[in-house]
Amino acid sequence: MRSSRLPAPGLPLFAGNPLKYVDWEISFRKLAESSGVPDAKKIYYFKKRDWETTVQNPGRVVSSRRKKQVGATSSQERGQLSTMCCAINAAGTYIPPFFIFPRKNMKMCFMNGTLPGSKGCAVPSGYMNSDLFVNESLPFFKNLTRCTPEKPVLLILDNHSSHVSLEAVDMCSTSGTVLLTLPPHCSHRLQPLDRTVFGPLKTYFNKAMVDQLRMRPGEGITIYHVGALGGIAFLKSMVPANIISGFSSTGIWPIDSDVF
Repeated sequence: MRSSRLPAPGLPLFAGNPLKYVDWEISFRKLAESSGVPDAKKIYYFKKRDWETTVQNPGRVVSSRRKKQVGATSSQERGQLSTMCCAINAAGTYIPPFFIFPRKNMKMCFMNGTLPGSKGCAVPSGYMNSDLFVNESLPFFKNLTRCTPEKPVLLILDNHSSHVSLEAVDMCSTSGTVLLTLPPHCSHRLQPLDRTVFGPLKTYFNKAMVDQLRMRPGEGITIYHVGALGGIAFLKSMVPANIISGFSSTGIWPIDSDVF
């Protein structure tokens, strides 16, 4: 077989063997022991979740027997993308969500029905970027965790380009936030929110959208509903049992190299 017809090699995935990521494990242990953050309440994990204003799964519909065509109310086919940033700690608690709306200017009506303490910002793309992370997200996190250089907290996050800018590192070094990024391609193994929280969160958010469409037929789901619907799903999924299970199943806290 010619080389041009051979399949392209895939990206190396984290198969669950911590020995392949010795450097990351050593860094985590040193930071947890030497930075003054050995307490579960001081170990946080931060992750973004994108939402579209379309129902992914309408669910079951009740109808009379022998009816061949059964309809269900659904939202518009092409939705708008918003982002919700979540942060949890190993003690089983969370901080209110941080919303990013796809608009140029922020309107307070976007935050109607959100959880107390939540914050929202507007970016044309609806995605997180370096400026938003440094100027809005990190100060929001610092104010809620009340971290200081004398009482630091450990913040674990992925290797997104917006998280590893020089400005973000400088701000965290002066505010008492110790940054630690996860190795790439390991969301199915080392990310607590992906393991035990985002699954229920997606299910509850989809159900909240279906209920909204059934209560108000003819009215679609827009970004004006994302804050309230996301708050409903957030409270139902961010329970201590799910959060603690996420940290323990990944071996982050309690530290367990043999969890895989």
